[in-house]
Amino acid sequence: MAAKDFTKILPNVVNRWDGRRIRTFAALTPDASKRRYYRLFFEGLEQTAVAMCFDSVSSPEAGGGESVDADRAAVELTQFFLTHDVRVPRLYVDARDVGVLLIEDFGDAPLFSVFETAAGDDIVTNLYRESINQIMRIQRI
Repeated sequence: MAAKDFTKILPNVVNRWDGRRIRTFAALTPDASKRRYYRLFFEGLEQTAVAMCFDSVSSPEAGGGESVDADRAAVELTQFFLTHDVRVPRLYVDARDVGVLLIEDFGDAPLFSVFETAAGDDIVTNLYRESINQIMRIQRI
C-alpha cells in the first residue's frame, strides 16, 4: 500500500476548521507508530496546529480483546481526558475520513528545557506543581 500524499490532503482538512490557509508546514520527529506529524503554519496567523496523519489505522498494539483503530482511540482518549480536565491537545478537526486529525500545538520545547529557562524559583515551583497535578488528575480517573 502506497503512503498517502498528505501535502495534497492537508489544505482541505484545514479549510474544514475555519477556512484558514496553510502558509507552510514542517514534518515533526516521528514516533514509534504508523502516524506522521506535521506542524502547520497559517497565513496571517501566529497560531500553529499539528496534523496527525494516518497511513493505516490498524492497531499493532492490540494484545488481546477488542482491537480499536488508532485514530478512533486518539479521538476517544482526547475526549475522555478533556472531560476529566486533563490538559491534552484539543481536537480541532476530525478528518478520519482522509486519515487526519488536526490538533492543538503545545509547541516544541521539552518540559525540562522550560524548567531550565524559567526565570525564578516561583515559576519553576508552579510548573512542577501543575505537572504533578496533571499526573494526580489522571490517577484519580
